[in-house]
Amino acid sequence: MSRRSNGQGCPTCAPSGFDPNIPAVIYFLENSNLALLKVGITNIKNTKRIDKHRRTGWTPIDIRGPMEGHLAQEWETAILRMLKAKGADLSNEKIAGKFDGYSEAWSKSTFEVKSIKELMRLTEEFEESN
Repeated sequence: MSRRSNGQGCPTCAPSGFDPNIPAVIYFLENSNLALLKVGITNIKNTKRIDKHRRTGWTPIDIRGPMEGHLAQEWETAILRMLKAKGADLSNEKIAGKFDGYSEAWSKSTFEVKSIKELMRLTEEFEESN
């Protein structure tokens, strides 16, 4: 099923959706005006997602990849799980409302990191301890 304009349907089949079956990157962004950090994934053939974030005030801090799409998806899920467990205020729409990828963003003051490498290291440590 293709993704309809209302956002329902299969994200893999959608022209702008993430396809775990093709190479991807993990990106780490900062919005200085909102004091937010954000992690996300996108396919390497579709860097329009990162460009869209740039136009709304986000600055790329770190991009890792390319890597296998399923691996990128697993990393993003594990990173978000670790952030939530460590007290990052994910999905805090009180700061900027709901925006594209708001559920993958958090206040810098609740969990400050400098790179994807640091996020991955902290995630590995968290996964090992649980």
